[in-house]
Amino acid sequence: MIGKMRDVLDCHRRAFPFAHRRVGKDEGEAIWYVNNRATLKATAAQTGGVFGLVEMLVAPNHPIPLHIHHAEDEAFWVLEGQLTVQAGDSTYSAGP
Repeated sequence: MIGKMRDVLDCHRRAFPFAHRRVGKDEGEAIWYVNNRATLKATAAQTGGVFGLVEMLVAPNHPIPLHIHHAEDEAFWVLEGQLTVQAGDSTYSAGP
């Protein structure tokens, strides 16, 4: 039974290499642009191309320029402040 469990866990680790990655609060490569900080927590290279995670610290009145993702989905978790995003012709606001 224990051998079978090890096989299942090994298979899981190979299929989801990022599942066992822990990145602390102050860890990750920080990139600054437009007075905003993006900290890379998980990259496509680290996850086999299936996932990316970026922590954003966005300064007031320094919005991220409008851009388009052709092959990726984007999700947001707002911890403080207010976030306004545009998707096509629709605008959405979110906060904690």
